[in-house]
Amino acid sequence: MSFAKACAKLRVKDKSAVAIMGFNAPEWVIAFTGGIVYNCVGTGIYSTNTPEACIYQVDHSEAEVVVVETVEMLNRFLRHDPDNKLKVVKAFVVYSDK
Repeated sequence: MSFAKACAKLRVKDKSAVAIMGFNAPEWVIAFTGGIVYNCVGTGIYSTNTPEACIYQVDHSEAEVVVVETVEMLNRFLRHDPDNKLKVVKAFVVYSDK
């Protein structure tokens, strides 16, 4: 419910995507089900994807929230977006890294 409330606070559009990248963890499930509770579509991103593939998937799905496990995974999005394709993303969430 907290994830769904966070989506509401961010004013995430109805039926938009929540992109999730990480290994099996409770946080992955929380983001996925929290998105569903808020009427969003969850889309998983393989942890082996290249930065270009990650950006393509977020851009193509029009994800407004991106949830990742580590800062290294986050950097695949932030350091490799020269065309600013991620401008619709309202929040990046890192759930496991220090």
